[in-house]
Amino acid sequence: MAYTRLKKVNGHDYLEIVESFRENGKVRHRYLRYIGAAETPRIKQRNKTFAIGINGLIRYEFELKIVDATKLMISHAPFTFAPNPDYPVELQPRIRDRAAARLQVMEMAAKLDPDALLDDFRSLDRGSPIVGNDGIVESGNGCVMAILLTADQHPEIYATYRKALKALAPKYALPFELVDEFKIPVLVRERITVVDRRVFVQECNNPTTMESSPVEKAKIDATRITIEMLTSFEVLDGETITDAIHSIRNNPITTAFLSKLSANEQACLLDAHGALNQDGVVRIKRAIFASVFKGDAGLRLSECLFESTDEHVSNCFNGILKSLGILAKSEALISRGYRQCGYSISEDLAEAISELAIIKNTLGLTLETYLAQSQMLDRKLTVFQESVLTVLAQHCRSAKQISAVLSRYCQLVIDSPPPSQRSFISDVLVTKEDLFETAVKKISDKEVNNSTAS
Repeated sequence: MAYTRLKKVNGHDYLEIVESFRENGKVRHRYLRYIGAAETPRIKQRNKTFAIGINGLIRYEFELKIVDATKLMISHAPFTFAPNPDYPVELQPRIRDRAAARLQVMEMAAKLDPDALLDDFRSLDRGSPIVGNDGIVESGNGCVMAILLTADQHPEIYATYRKALKALAPKYALPFELVDEFKIPVLVRERITVVDRRVFVQECNNPTTMESSPVEKAKIDATRITIEMLTSFEVLDGETITDAIHSIRNNPITTAFLSKLSANEQACLLDAHGALNQDGVVRIKRAIFASVFKGDAGLRLSECLFESTDEHVSNCFNGILKSLGILAKSEALISRGYRQCGYSISEDLAEAISELAIIKNTLGLTLETYLAQSQMLDRKLTVFQESVLTVLAQHCRSAKQISAVLSRYCQLVIDSPPPSQRSFISDVLVTKEDLFETAVKKISDKEVNNSTAS
């Protein structure tokens, strides 16, 4: 195969024809003939690229190269995930031998996307791996490990990457023949800019965008919680929601939720054994919570409960969490039209607890004063929401009592007949106020009975 190439002689550009041929299994090149001086200026090398640093102030220069992936120095062995003793420890902030990291790399290998690894995004955390001139991978250890795994375990997927690399090589002014010379060819960005290597690697592993707040994440995660997940979520008597999330019976819910996250996010929510870590439990807990308490009131409630340091508000939060399973079931039945739409209590709870937080955080303001003021001014709460606020304020020292009232109310909703089964002639619709009053009375009667028995 013959092609033309530029050659500089005595400071001038000339064109010559070169032929590529294979000899003893290797690609060779030989000069054929000179065809004269180049009439157009020499094109600037296209195998150079750059990326802007996280702070937007530093520009890092790179040279695109095709190299053999087996010759690169990576942080961990791609098949055993054992740490590479020759790799500089200070350059690997991530623990690749954890179960979560293994899952991330293995998933990447099984779904290797050539575009994600070959396109020039001019970003530190996207695109082809970044290496030093000594072959040490500075950013993209997981990508290189995934490529090596793909070549070994998913050869048909790696063949797609190899074909795409060969087709893209001319765009980067790289000899496509190199793809056939290497056992496992891979496109890399070799860093040209002189840097403090440790600081540079840390920057490569930082997110390029501002992290979402816990409330913002909860709002997004709420869309990943389906009604089916809520109705199948089970919290036993005397069990906290944390215990319920960890339980085997609720594994389908946690698995379904994690499957909707990226591999990077999953890795952050799993421990060394592949089980949910504390961050994972909190993430799912907030997602379930946000899926029950929707709208602006729900967001205010999330901010209030997850960020408030007041002990009484925290007790309300814990009480809701203890009853969140049955509350989720109740709200799911209502949202699907299986129970009266007027029975929903999520917005009422959100408004009541938001006001309770204001009362507890305002010096000298009591529940009685607040309610008296609301009679004279425009009411922020409905009459029913004021009733909920009163009950919460009365039991704000006991998460158990708050949970008992809410759980009882939700059970009454669940036990109520569906709208389709109610006769509008013979049956009188029980209101939300009636159900809540019944729930509070039953819990109060139980307290009196327990006190008398003791």
